[in-house]
Amino acid sequence: MIELIIVLFKQLLQIPEPKPSETNTEFANKDLQKKLLLMYSEEQVLDAFNYLSQEFTSPLNKMLCMHILEIQYQIFKNFTPESIFVTEEKEKTAKSKVY
Repeated sequence: MIELIIVLFKQLLQIPEPKPSETNTEFANKDLQKKLLLMYSEEQVLDAFNYLSQEFTSPLNKMLCMHILEIQYQIFKNFTPESIFVTEEKEKTAKSKVY
């Protein structure tokens, strides 16, 4: 059961961002991945991923290890190193743009 939930979270992160020409309105589905990551952060889903990725020795974690690594890849693939390490002021500005 937990593997299905982890795979669902992974599949949600793999949904590509729509191109601006593919959206009907100016802001429909804009920053979809960033909104999803913010929701994961608010609901402590990212904390759960970090906890599960700390130890791959238990049988359950051995089964989930590739899914967790793929999730971590999906989280970081759209960001540059400069955008990951930002100040609190830039973080507030970015959150205000997404919401």
